[in-house]
Order: sequence, then C-alpha cells, then structure tokens
Amino acid sequence: MSYDSIYTKSNSLTSDLKIEIKRINSSGVYEATWRSLETLIADQVIVHNSIPSMSYKLANESFSFGVLRVPDCTLKLLSINGEFDKENNYNSIFFGFVRHKTLVKISHGYKDHSNDTFEYLEVYRGFLNEKSNNTKVSNSNTYQDLFIEDILTFLLKEYTYSSFTIISSTLNDLIYELFNRSEFTDFLTIDAFNISAGYNIQLIDFTDVEGQTQWLNILQNLSIGHSYLYQKNSEIYYQPISEQTTTVKLFDKDKIIKLEESSSGVDEVFEELYWKNTAISFIAPDNVYNRSKTFGIETITDPTDQANILANIGTRTAIARKKLKVKVVLYVNLSILQKIKVNAGDYELDDGLIWDQGNWDEENWGANLGASFTESSSFFMIREMKHNFQSGTTELIIEEI
Repeated sequence: MSYDSIYTKSNSLTSDLKIEIKRINSSGVYEATWRSLETLIADQVIVHNSIPSMSYKLANESFSFGVLRVPDCTLKLLSINGEFDKENNYNSIFFGFVRHKTLVKISHGYKDHSNDTFEYLEVYRGFLNEKSNNTKVSNSNTYQDLFIEDILTFLLKEYTYSSFTIISSTLNDLIYELFNRSEFTDFLTIDAFNISAGYNIQLIDFTDVEGQTQWLNILQNLSIGHSYLYQKNSEIYYQPISEQTTTVKLFDKDKIIKLEESSSGVDEVFEELYWKNTAISFIAPDNVYNRSKTFGIETITDPTDQANILANIGTRTAIARKKLKVKVVLYVNLSILQKIKVNAGDYELDDGLIWDQGNWDEENWGANLGASFTESSSFFMIREMKHNFQSGTTELIIEEI
C-alpha cells in the first residue's frame, strides 16, 4: 500500500524516520548514492529521537509570501567514539570526506503490516552546515548535534546578486534563468512548467540592488503579495497564491485530534494600500476597519507593476480570514497553501476523549468544555504546519478561503 493508503485505512500506525546522507570529498564530488545512517553506524545512532519536530510556515502577515520559511533542522546523534565528529577523526563517518555541505535527506514512513515493510515520503532535504554554532558536541562527549539547513534556503543565502549575470527583466523568466545553472541544478531540478508567478512582474529594475544582497532577500521582496518559492523532493516550484491550483486534502474525524479557533483575521486586514513616494494606491470597496499600509520595493519601479502588485495584495488583505488550529495524527504528505477540508461534522465537544494516542505512548487529548467546530463544509488553506515525530502528531494553522 502507499503511504496515504496506510494512513487512511489503518487504525494502528507504526511510524519510522529514515535519515540518509551523501558525503562530499575534498574535490567537491558527492557519493553516487544515498547512504542510510543505520548502515554506516549500525546500532550506534538513535534515529527515532534524533529529530523531535519539523516546521514549515509562511510569514505571519497576510501579504508576505515569497520564499517558504523552512526552519533549520538539528540532528542529535549518539557519538561516544566520535562517529559524527569532524573529518580529521579516524572514527568519524566523515573521515576521508568533508563534513561541511554533506547532503541530508529525511523521510517519514508508515509500516504496511500486510507485508511488513515501510512506505516512506521525503519530508526534508538540506546541507550539513559546518559553519553553524549548532554543530557541536555535548559537554559529556556523548551526543553530536549536526546543524542542517534547507537546501534551497542554503543556496539562496550562499549566492548574491553579484554572483551571476542576469539578463531577464520579467519575473517568470528571471526565476528560470536564475535556477537553470549548475550552482542550483547540481542539487535541484528546475522545470519551466513549475514556474508561474501570481503576478508576472514585467520590468524588474536592479539599478539600486547592491552586489552583496542575497538572492534570498531579492526573491522574497519580488514575491510579496502574489507568489511563493519552495522545493519539494528536490524540485523547485514558484507558484501563485491561488487556491484553485492546490490539491484538496480531506481529514476525516477519526484522524482529527483537536480543533480550536486561532484568529479572526481582523489584525491582518488592510483596506488602503499605498506605494511609497508615489500617488499609486489600492482602496478596497468596503472600508470596515480603516487600516492602511505603505509598500516600497526597490526592484519594482514601473508604475504599472506597482499598481498591479498593490491590487494583488489588496484582494487578500481587504478580507478578514479566520484561522483555525488543527491537530491530526502525524501526516507529512502536505504542502503550505494546499487546500484542505476538515470533515469533522457539526458537533460540540465536552472535556473528554477525542482520540486515543496509545500507539504513540502519549496522553489522550481532550477539548476544552464547549469547544465547537461548525465549518465542516468550508475549505481552508495551510499556512503553517509542524510535524511532531515523537508525539506522532501534525499541527496545522489553516486559513479560510
């Protein structure tokens, strides 16, 4: 069975994490195949407890999209004999290699009890960042912390505007031109089919961009209000903020642990938008809360682009969109901005059991007295998600569409 089939059909889930690496030698050449830590260290590595959780999120503001915020990941590994020490330690798996920039792939799996095998899905890919202060050994010389940084974030921070010669002036062309070079394609796949900006800026002006400006910051600003950039399974996506392009995920009641309201969305409403030092503006037809905000992006100087970007932002910020917190049984086959439907039915919960987490050795979850959820027919999109591998849960912040 597939990962999804096991999750949907089974009431007794057995979970596993798989950590694989590709090491790099001093000549800059990576190993040809992924190596599992279990095969390199046998029983010396505690994989199950190495990663407590993993989170993904958009910026908190209703208009700030851009590059998906993927937090850094720290692997906590048993290293009594220096198994994960620097490459100058003969006992280290990195002896003969270079520890910095080792590729790391993390996958989550559920067991198919019918044939006693696990079905895995990749949930994270990144580089081991040797320069980080978090790559260190514990005071007792028992555990080694290895600091991993998301592969796309790492590369966008490593290269600045002066690193490349860019000739494209429209956004979709710029994205493809930037990533279609060996600095990125050695690690990631770029396909023009996956590049579709929510608003394809027609005239990007790099006149005032300083050479040391990271591409991460440049793309973050160019994407405000209309698009976001991310990688999944080593493939690059640049997608519009459009619920019509997302795949619906349905969570039935038997996989829902807890539901609660997070925010009414009023604090993110802006009905009057202005472009800095210009007369360009966007005014919503209904001004209920009388809240305004001013924007200014140095790479966007064309008045038409400025007006269109404000209009794209305004279509979202003029509406208060309620957010809910949803906790479900651990499920990693999700994406930020994916459309979701919570098929919980209309019900009111007493302070009692709503899901038995016995398989995860966690206490039973209850709901506050009087908590209710009545949007069973509503669609939402995912703004944040956190996978808690130790507790066996996935926490979502979902926003109504």
